[in-house]
Amino acid sequence: MTALPSDPICVRRTALRFIAALAVALAAFASTPAWAQSSEVGKPVPLIQQPAAKEPVREQPAKTEGGKTVQVERLGTVDPSAIGLIEENEGGFGLDMWRGINRGLVETLLPRLPLPTDSPTLRSLARRLLVSTARVPEGPPGPVSLLSLRIERLFAAGEAEDVQQLLKVAPPQAADRILLRSRVDSLLLAGDTGNACGEFQNAAAADARESYWLKGLGFCKALAGDHAQAAFAAQLMRDAGDKEDAAYAAMLKALAGDRNAKVEAMVGLTALHFAMMQASKQKLAADALGGAAPAVLAAIALSVGADLDVRLVAAERAVALGALKPAALAEIYKSVIFTPEELADAPNVAKKLTPSRAAALLFQVGSIQEVPLARAEALALAFKLARKRDLFAVAATVNIPAMKAIAPVPELAWFAAQIAPALYLAGEVDRGRQWFAMVQKNTNAASPDSAAAILKLLPSAFVRDAKLAEKWDGAPLALWAGALKELQASASDQQREALVVFTLFEAVGLAVPAAAWEPLFAAPFAHTALVPAAHLIARLRAAAAAKDVGATVLLALLTLGSDGLELADPVALGEIVRALRAVGLEQDARAIAFEAMVARNLI
Repeated sequence: MTALPSDPICVRRTALRFIAALAVALAAFASTPAWAQSSEVGKPVPLIQQPAAKEPVREQPAKTEGGKTVQVERLGTVDPSAIGLIEENEGGFGLDMWRGINRGLVETLLPRLPLPTDSPTLRSLARRLLVSTARVPEGPPGPVSLLSLRIERLFAAGEAEDVQQLLKVAPPQAADRILLRSRVDSLLLAGDTGNACGEFQNAAAADARESYWLKGLGFCKALAGDHAQAAFAAQLMRDAGDKEDAAYAAMLKALAGDRNAKVEAMVGLTALHFAMMQASKQKLAADALGGAAPAVLAAIALSVGADLDVRLVAAERAVALGALKPAALAEIYKSVIFTPEELADAPNVAKKLTPSRAAALLFQVGSIQEVPLARAEALALAFKLARKRDLFAVAATVNIPAMKAIAPVPELAWFAAQIAPALYLAGEVDRGRQWFAMVQKNTNAASPDSAAAILKLLPSAFVRDAKLAEKWDGAPLALWAGALKELQASASDQQREALVVFTLFEAVGLAVPAAAWEPLFAAPFAHTALVPAAHLIARLRAAAAAKDVGATVLLALLTLGSDGLELADPVALGEIVRALRAVGLEQDARAIAFEAMVARNLI
């Protein structure tokens, strides 16, 4: 036996050649797959089939018109990376969105977009950036097409419908590893294993170095009943040093009829894993959902045959990440069966249930209750429990109908501090303003609930609501700052909250009186925070000043980073909000400032 070279690069190259050579060698005993039946009985079909050769492009002959020779030339093809799904009047950023930034930098930065995210506004900005119809940035294209980079980030964000739409309009020649992976994963999640297996076959023929294609072919062979080839494909990957995937191996055995084959644990659930679990009828545990892509979570949530508790957890996470519509979660919540006695005693029953079942119970009570007080109590508890699970935005969006059914009356002033932020998160700014106006009107000695609510809501309401902010004169902020002593236990907490609130106020254009800043000078002049790189901030400011929308949004998302709104440095948050306002994205800027307050429990 020839020893493998010791150099790591040589070892890798040898392993890749090993995969390709042995994959082709499987043709010696390959059988016809179920997705590609051959009419030539008995003729073996190789595991990796080479696609049919394309007809050569023939030059158009010259034509003669009036004694002159006219050469007919084909029109140049439009760069597929310019393709989008929304125009400027539909929320897109315009044809010239990439003005002021070169293509090389865009292609370098796009893969670093922090997706997925549980911030509705950041997710909306990222989606619009990725699906806007726009001229490609200036500069030569890189090794991976801009279209593929956009599709990959959309898939990471859980925007499955957008991925499918872009794949439909992508030209046939626009095919690389990222685009093909997105296409085949979309087919697997949609349950279209027939076409997915065809894609695996074509992709493997064109790119035998990618082990994912071989892995998929192993699954497809198992589906076709050719378990020898399926097992051999798995062996090829192991021999080539591919990371051991115990779940994949177990499901191959299950597909081969091994009743003892079970998936014990799984981390990083992929579209292929999901399809294999469906085919092998394996049960998925809730603890296997960690690390699953948003689109995979959505597919699990919609799998009627899956365990209901697993579907509940998957659906909540998928909604949080934007991969599933709140209406779909509402239907799953409705499918949980509760007795009339449980519905009548929801607050006590909820304590005994899993968090997801408790959320379903309170959703049902909020939906069916006709007494405003009872409905408000159910929603208040639902929001409280959701905040503990970092799912407040999910609870807000799924309960919109119930919230709209409650009128803002003085008797429910105690509920205003819970429902108004939920309405703002759900995009119902006008209704949130109605609740704020109600407690503002009724703030007096006879209504302590209204007074408490107005102090709790004052910062967020003015930051989120541009109409409310039109009447800002700075005076209420002094009242709020003074009340912090009652709302916060320690001086450090008071200073921390005031610092964030004042910074965001000024970022959205609301003046903070000098007297309000003065008490903060007693606090330390430095604090520990995750500060973005200086060149990011500098380039963000320059893009905003030049009104370069695409560059501003891209750099704003990168400046925030993967740590999210909860841990972001207040100064960086202010820079992001100002930059977005500078390019006309006022409502998005305000929504980000508001969500930062929610993430930091300042509301």
